[in-house]
Amino acid sequence: MKSEKKDYYFVDKTRFICDFIDDNGNITLITRPKRFGKTLTMTMLRDFFSTELDREYQKKLFNGMSIEKYGSSYMNMMGSKPVIFMTFKNMRSMSFSGFKERLYKAFSNPVRDFYDVSDHKRINKYDMEFLEMFLPRVYKPENYSDEFLFSSLNKFMQIIHKYYGLKPMVLIDEYDAPVNASLNSPDNQQIIAGIRDFIGNGLKTN
Repeated sequence: MKSEKKDYYFVDKTRFICDFIDDNGNITLITRPKRFGKTLTMTMLRDFFSTELDREYQKKLFNGMSIEKYGSSYMNMMGSKPVIFMTFKNMRSMSFSGFKERLYKAFSNPVRDFYDVSDHKRINKYDMEFLEMFLPRVYKPENYSDEFLFSSLNKFMQIIHKYYGLKPMVLIDEYDAPVNASLNSPDNQQIIAGIRDFIGNGLKTN
């Protein structure tokens, strides 16, 4: 812990990145109580691994941090993976229809980010049509079947893989928020099934 600014303290958690790399797991579940820094940890992982961030900016963030002391093998992983980052924080709905609308909004954020920075000439017609389905700011349920919506992470991961030639890292913050918000709702089991399909379809097949 070191003093970073007057009346503020900075806690260096970058050693966790080393543990994350060493674990080399396909799926990592981070479970901690509220206010334990889970979101901060996930944004740290995003900013370290992301291929889309400016490399000089990444060096500015991580040079001199704890991770640098553990050797170049860790620092060489900086900027090595495309990252899909989304949060389910605002997906708090008692109804299945409301859950699907919020899922659309949460997922459309990383899709729009990729759409804005990618070279569209390198993306085939059918993949571009998929991406453009998530550009509208207003969700129209008649345009998105359950099958399409819940398989969208899987499809997006495939597009990212083809574009970069690298499998993407998927970071989902507050994945349990929709479940907790709907505990007393008759739609709770449908919402759980929707989350299982959305995440499961992506992680099992990529």
